[in-house]
Amino acid sequence: MNQPNVQELAKQLAAQAKADQLNRLKKDVQDWNQWRQENQNIGVDLIGVKLNGVKLLGADLVEADLRDADLSEANLSGASMVNSYFIGSRFIGADLSGADLRGADLSLTHFRGADLRGADLRLANLRGADLRGADLRGADFSLADLSMADLSLADLRGADLGETHLSGTNFSRSNVEQAIFCDNPGLAEGDKVDLAVQGAIFTDSPQ
Repeated sequence: MNQPNVQELAKQLAAQAKADQLNRLKKDVQDWNQWRQENQNIGVDLIGVKLNGVKLLGADLVEADLRDADLSEANLSGASMVNSYFIGSRFIGADLSGADLRGADLSLTHFRGADLRGADLRLANLRGADLRGADLRGADFSLADLSMADLSLADLRGADLGETHLSGTNFSRSNVEQAIFCDNPGLAEGDKVDLAVQGAIFTDSPQ
């Protein structure tokens, strides 16, 4: 078998594996989670897939690759997505309440109007993410990177932004009442004043 045929076969096998994973995930989340537990050495490649509107409550998507995927209006409440890749993906109007997104790469991801209440986003990369109008009440952004992210009109009441990177972050018309800020790299003093006036809580370490 010559080299081009080997490469073509490899592509076909990869495409088939991707299709099988997608079908399994869409069909039954419990079956998917069990399969993942039994096949922890198999990577999850769902780059660019369409999962819009699919119910994925509690799905195990740890270290999965879903770059450029469409999960708009999907229900991912309580899903585990630790250290996963969602660069450029769409979660427009999706339910991610209580989801575990620690360490996930969510840069340039679209969360417009999404429900992220109580989500764990510690150490997540959200650079340039679109969070306009998102419900972020009680979400934990500790040590995350929200640089250049758009949080205009977002509801951040009670959210934890301790040591979150906030360089160029847009908080225009967002609700920051009781949101906790602490030692935020990139946050200008003028922005601190504006946020404090709007009800944000600052617990910065004494200099």
